[in-house]
Amino acid sequence: MKIATKITALAATALLAFTLSACGDDTASSSGENSSAQPRSQSIESETPEPLTAETPTSDPDDVDAQFVEYVRSELALLPSTSIANATAEQLITAGHSACEQLLAGKDSESIRLIEGEQPAASGYYMDSGTIIDGARRFYCPETIF
Repeated sequence: MKIATKITALAATALLAFTLSACGDDTASSSGENSSAQPRSQSIESETPEPLTAETPTSDPDDVDAQFVEYVRSELALLPSTSIANATAEQLITAGHSACEQLLAGKDSESIRLIEGEQPAASGYYMDSGTIIDGARRFYCPETIF
């Protein structure tokens, strides 16, 4: 009975080794088998037909208003909620210039409210106004950055 068990184990090991060797190497063997065949990994089509590229700004680099609006909208999109998701470019630009006027007049940025009825976030900050103020400082009044 011991011999039968050894033979069965040996046969199972041989079968497993044969199965694993068939799955391992996709390249042509040295005996010249189908040397034009591609490895399986290359024959499967990619799920993304084009390579992914970094997002590039769509605004004109000389148009400060467009850069400001693009920046503010991209930052607002990162917030968990915003009350000005549908604000027009003109409204954002007007608010940005208002922020600069108030900053240049010496008003503290945390006390500036640019959105009527804006409620503070759980952190106590006015996120929409803060986003516009940040954009205004970057694009309209960088001299207020300290």
